[in-house]
Amino acid sequence: MNQELLRKLNNIVQVGTVTETKCDDGLALARVNILGRVTDFLPIVMISNSFIKVWMPVQVNEQVLVISPFGEANSGFIIPSIYHKANKEPKGSTSKNAIIQIGNVRFECNGESIKIDAKNFKLDIGNVSFECNEESIKIDAKNFKLDREGNLTITGRITDSLGDLTGHEHSVERHSIAVKRG
Repeated sequence: MNQELLRKLNNIVQVGTVTETKCDDGLALARVNILGRVTDFLPIVMISNSFIKVWMPVQVNEQVLVISPFGEANSGFIIPSIYHKANKEPKGSTSKNAIIQIGNVRFECNGESIKIDAKNFKLDIGNVSFECNEESIKIDAKNFKLDREGNLTITGRITDSLGDLTGHEHSVERHSIAVKRG
């Protein structure tokens, strides 16, 4: 086997470490150090089609796989995220759940429910906003309907645009349309 063919075969699949990315520029491109040689910027494989796009930027020092179908390292592409000692699987990973973890924010789905673990959470749907943190929930909507049978228990103060409603007793006799009792 000649040297050129052997070199190309050795370059088809290689493990390397990311040295630089263009992810902050919104581009799925990175350079990889493979055995002391740094590649040109190579495209990063991500899940994408006309229906869905998933953005998972690689990080500097992340271990990746470089695939070069024709044996030329600078004309390959990157398959990101090989789990290893410094980049372990998320806690609780099983064959029955999907976990997405970004920093300290974790999304977990088991096919029946979704759990989001985060210090702060915000959901915007059209003109409706739902925000919560470790101490409060804020819902900003033109109309709000709580439709559930059972009791509503509130501990703490109740206020509206007219002031404090805590301890408010409602009497129908003081209204312009009185309802007769009994």
